[in-house]
Amino acid sequence: EALNQADLPRLQAATVDWVRQAAEPRLSRFSTRMLAPEQGGIIYDAGRKAPVQRAWPRLPAANMLLRIALDSRASEQEPWQSRWTGEAYALQRPDGEQQSSVAHFEPVSARWWRIRVLRGQDTLGGALPQLDLAYQPATLRFIAQGEGPFTLAFGSVRAAPAQVLACGSLLAAAGLAADSGLLGRADVDGKTSDGIGGQQALQPRPAPLPLRRILLWAVLIVSAAVLVLMAARLLRMIRPG
Repeated sequence: EALNQADLPRLQAATVDWVRQAAEPRLSRFSTRMLAPEQGGIIYDAGRKAPVQRAWPRLPAANMLLRIALDSRASEQEPWQSRWTGEAYALQRPDGEQQSSVAHFEPVSARWWRIRVLRGQDTLGGALPQLDLAYQPATLRFIAQGEGPFTLAFGSVRAAPAQVLACGSLLAAAGLAADSGLLGRADVDGKTSDGIGGQQALQPRPAPLPLRRILLWAVLIVSAAVLVLMAARLLRMIRPG
């Protein structure tokens, strides 16, 4: 049955929202060092505790398919924590080799990683997969005081934690956007120095003075001295002439 013109819905108003596609984060990728395989799986040493959020299991040969589980832990004494489970493959194509997609997970700062082969162990034939990891480097923003270049010092175990002042809130208070011309971009020139703070910067901070304990001992010593003086005075008073 045909509809009349009056029966058709009419558009009264419309609202359009612009959605900006989030840019892919710039990642720093590095290779891990494979250790001797254990009964539970293949162990890898990342050599650092970066906030890793991507992993690339690289298979030793083409036309191979494995189902693996990826675990991590911060120290050798902690239990393993599962991070990702999925398929890892390497296919030989006419235009080159195609590796499996990257494993995504929440950022985790762990040095030790493990691959457990859940299916396809026999296809390895004694060869072992490699493991690459990646993390998003931290961005340092600061208000420049004076002329550059500036020195960024880090690594002291004696420095006490300080409250982080966010530049974003300061810019918002001033009515400036984060991408305004006020902010510039700088790159590290690669020059490093390990002698700024000397060996003292690598030593732990001395333990703080136990002021409460010192005050308590002082009160006890003074009280004991007062008791001794009172006892000596009583002895002189009751001693026969």
